[in-house]
Amino acid sequence: MSLEVVLVAKSAILGRLRAASSTGGKVASVLALWVVAAGSKLVILRLVKLLFGDAVSLGGFFPVTFLAVSLLLSRRAVRWLLLGETAD
Repeated sequence: MSLEVVLVAKSAILGRLRAASSTGGKVASVLALWVVAAGSKLVILRLVKLLFGDAVSLGGFFPVTFLAVSLLLSRRAVRWLLLGETAD
């Protein structure tokens, strides 16, 4: 669920980045994209802590980044295999 929310937010920000005509608009979009990317990892860490307590440890920010990238690539591969979709 949280991954889907992040993908929707990322898509909206990328749309704004592509539509931005000023440098300030582009910089603001890039910063927002960075906040969503970094924030999503922190949300994953907090959700795991909330749901599993000390029983599970993901190892921190960089392993969670690897996990998130792996999940995104897996999602894309499954969609490509099942639906023939190439873009989100």
